[in-house]
Amino acid sequence: MIPKFKFTIKHNYTKIPNEIIYNNNLSPLAFKLFIFFYGLHESYHPTYKDIINLGGFSKYGVYKGLQELMAKGMIIKGSMPLSKIVNGKKIYLKKNIYLFNSPDVWLERIQKD
Repeated sequence: MIPKFKFTIKHNYTKIPNEIIYNNNLSPLAFKLFIFFYGLHESYHPTYKDIINLGGFSKYGVYKGLQELMAKGMIIKGSMPLSKIVNGKKIYLKKNIYLFNSPDVWLERIQKD
């Protein structure tokens, strides 16, 4: 059984590393999207629509911000199986999700850009 994820915030605040705050290589849109991802609970993996609805971003803003964050290795795109009943038959679909990558992967990369 696939667990259902609920939107939950970690705590009432989010600590952002100084390497991100004082980095000039991220656009303001990517910076805000990064903070959005950083503030989410570890078990919550948002979809494209979740990011638009919960983060207050436009469709184009999410697209551009995700492209920048994926290019820098900060966010990775994954998939999760989703079961659905259509015409009485159970079928499985792929649900695209976005995962926050480990800082070990992207920290040196954003400082060099």
